[in-house]
Amino acid sequence: MHRLVGVFLLAGIAQADPIEEREREAERLEKSDDLEALRRASELRAALGQRVRWIADTQRAVRLHATTHPAEVAAMMFDLAAAFEGDARAEHLRVYLRRFGEIGGSERSILAHANLGEHAWRAACPIATIDGSCARRQPAHVTSCDPTRERWVAVAREPRLVRLAVSNLEQAIRRFDAQPSTSPEVRAVYARAKLLLADHELEQLLGRSFPKLSFATTGATKRSAERFSRWLRAQTSDGAKIVRRCEAIAELREPGSMLASTARIGHYHRILASQFLSSPAPHAMGRGPLGKEKLGAYCEAMRSVAEPLDVRATRAFVACATWASSVGVHDTWSDGCLRELVTLDPENFPPLRELVAKPGPLPP
Repeated sequence: MHRLVGVFLLAGIAQADPIEEREREAERLEKSDDLEALRRASELRAALGQRVRWIADTQRAVRLHATTHPAEVAAMMFDLAAAFEGDARAEHLRVYLRRFGEIGGSERSILAHANLGEHAWRAACPIATIDGSCARRQPAHVTSCDPTRERWVAVAREPRLVRLAVSNLEQAIRRFDAQPSTSPEVRAVYARAKLLLADHELEQLLGRSFPKLSFATTGATKRSAERFSRWLRAQTSDGAKIVRRCEAIAELREPGSMLASTARIGHYHRILASQFLSSPAPHAMGRGPLGKEKLGAYCEAMRSVAEPLDVRATRAFVACATWASSVGVHDTWSDGCLRELVTLDPENFPPLRELVAKPGPLPP
């Protein structure tokens, strides 16, 4: 008889709804003012997806225990950020930093600043980005040396949000450099913050248009040469800084940013090569009795500069695609690297549809 009762009890336990059990446990804990009870209740509400009750339990813990147990309450407030999205999450993180930033520890501060920086950076762009860059793809100018070449045209981000993004990203980096962390999550956002600052520099480079040139007169030729020299010095100097930044990010060996930083090196060289080949030819060049010869010589000079840049871009995209394949990563960055390779070197990297064998006749 006792064994039969035991079987029925076990059957009842097995059939008990775990969600209802958690609900009852959370309600029981919420009757207490004890910090540990409220912490556990908030965890249960979070696990149940009950956002309003999760917020209420955390806010109650803040009211009752922020003075006596600031570190524990800071941890609860930071975790509560997951209950919000978009602007609401950003506002919560700002509140967290103002009230608990120093109390909550360096790692949480790094995470908060990095998330605020990325949120502002994304919000600053008014269009859908190209691999994270605020730009539009456009065909080359009709008078360019390569009318088939695609070019990226920068779209200005909202300046106030850019300043906010850069400030938060730099703060996250400074805090990590002052107190490095072994946490994979913190190291990931540190690398990501560095990458976004490199993106900021790349977009500034992208926004620096190829100078208007004219060789119609001696004076125009001299002025054009000066404009071109200034532009080229700025593009190559800033580009070298971007490459060094991205190489340093790749050396962190953080999986989420390794592909992105390697791809960015390829993007820089690709963008600069395209600026040479897709920008309009000098004013009035191509006219007159020797116009075609002059235009041909000009374009040959542009190609001689652009081709080595395309080679460097190809190497970077190959490194990106190879590393992605070796570790089994398939994401937007790996797809982007393969897409660029199809454009740069179609003989060695044909489109995927060409790699798929056409169906043959069925066997008899």
